[in-house]
Amino acid sequence: MPALSTLSSRLRERIPHLSCAIIKSGTSRFVVLREEELPTGRARGKIILDLLANDISTDGVGGKHYQSNKVSVMGPGRGEASFVFHFYQVIPEARRLFSKMECSNAAASSGLAAMLLGVARTNHNRTLKSVNEATNQAVELVPPEGDCWGGDWCVRFTNLHHRSHMTKSAQPFRFRHKGVTVNGEIVSHGNVFVMTDLPMAKVTPDLVGALNKRGEDFARRIGHPDTLPKVFIYDVKEKSGRELQCDATCFSEGQQHHSLPGSGAMALGAFLTVRGHLPLPEKSTHARAVFCFTHPSGKLTARVHLSRANSHWEIRATSFDTPVRLLMYGSLITR
Repeated sequence: MPALSTLSSRLRERIPHLSCAIIKSGTSRFVVLREEELPTGRARGKIILDLLANDISTDGVGGKHYQSNKVSVMGPGRGEASFVFHFYQVIPEARRLFSKMECSNAAASSGLAAMLLGVARTNHNRTLKSVNEATNQAVELVPPEGDCWGGDWCVRFTNLHHRSHMTKSAQPFRFRHKGVTVNGEIVSHGNVFVMTDLPMAKVTPDLVGALNKRGEDFARRIGHPDTLPKVFIYDVKEKSGRELQCDATCFSEGQQHHSLPGSGAMALGAFLTVRGHLPLPEKSTHARAVFCFTHPSGKLTARVHLSRANSHWEIRATSFDTPVRLLMYGSLITR
């Protein structure tokens, strides 16, 4: 598909601009930019902040909620990757840029932009391979059949091998908060996730703040300060075979996520699998665990794909499906 632009060729020569796609993936909105048009390092960060974090909120393309302040810088593939991307989270009020974070919906948004711009094509399996250069997470994407700019994309995190890693690196905690006993664990899975099994009726903004603080302290201790912890409150409801029903709500920077971040849903599914919440077969070489999460705006299903390594199971991949829709495709004026 040929590249599109909202600027005429005459204006493009006179006005500083960036090729851009604005894409909704899940309940997040992304500004997707081209790597080749941007500098690196601090100069890139300044451009991204200028686009999303101006003094006057209507001067940029960001939004009030953190889910509307996400940027992905997409570029041509390297190695086995069909394309690569770098995810950035912006906090406009503090004019802060977080550049070492995971986001599965950023992968889908970048995949759509890569296809629209002719940077990447699907392989014989209708799959795009990519890497989030912010975390080096390998991703496989399957776009919808037909028009790729409006439909459900399958997002699959691969090359995990992280059952033992998640078990060893997790930090359990237990404390009392205003008469409520809170138990949970903090895990690193691209992002830092604070997981606690608690009914939402007992959750207050103060408690979310206390859990977030624990996540920030953990991130500093493991040398990962350039991340925003995500607090997951979950409540297991029902188990049937290798499928689990669970209520779940996510918070970041004190704001409640509209649904669930896909990377977080996959991390929670992996965490519950590692903690033995679902039985795995004794003799099979491959297995799949399914987690059906009910969240504030609906439902999301995450899958955990396992294979047997010697005498134990390893998580090889996690996956989920997310709706992706193109909102705008053209150019942004940079000053």
